[in-house]
Order: sequence, then C-alpha cells, then structure tokens
Amino acid sequence: MHTFRKEIVINVAKEGQQERHERLAEVDRELLEVAAEKAAANGEFNGQLKALRKEQATILEVLQTGQEKVEVDCYEEIDERRLEILTRRVDTNDVLHEFTRPMTAEERQVCLPTGGEAA
Repeated sequence: MHTFRKEIVINVAKEGQQERHERLAEVDRELLEVAAEKAAANGEFNGQLKALRKEQATILEVLQTGQEKVEVDCYEEIDERRLEILTRRVDTNDVLHEFTRPMTAEERQVCLPTGGEAA
C-alpha cells in the first residue's frame, strides 16, 4: 500500500489552544532575542564595513593624486624678525609653510631671554 500526506483542517480543543498561547509567548520572546542579536551583529558588521570603506577611499585618493597624508612629529619656532610662528618637522627640520602663521598679540608680548643677563 502506498501512503502519502495531506493537510486538513481540524478543531483545536481548549487545552490545545492554551498550549499554543504559551508557545506563542515563548516565540515572541525568542523573536525579540534574535532581533537584538541581529542588531548587535549588524552594528559590528557596519563598523567593519565603514572602516574598510574609509581605507578603500584613502587608497583610491593616493592612487588618483599620487600623494598621501601622513603624520609627522613637529615643533614650533619663533621667527622674531618676521613675527611669525614656524612649524618644523622633527625628522628633517623642514619648515611646513602651510602651518606658518603670524604671532598673536599675546605671543609678541612674551619676553624672550637675551642670554646677557647680569649676575
């Protein structure tokens, strides 16, 4: 004999309905938990994607312009003759002209030692 399955409609007794109410509450809690886990995972993945896209954009800019932004150690030097504050690289001592600026009024008022003070 060959058997097979068919879906039919039956009436559910009150006891069966109560079991389904309890299971529905469990399913609702599980859905909330899974949704919270998904949101946390998405946040982590979105952070990774954002970092990779930023790196990608930086590399593309370098390839397009042939230039790269790097951080270098610097120090400031006062040019009293020009009344300017120069920014110099520590490693090469080169002046970074894009950061040279006029001295402020407060900076011009600072008394610098002349090296010839009497004892």
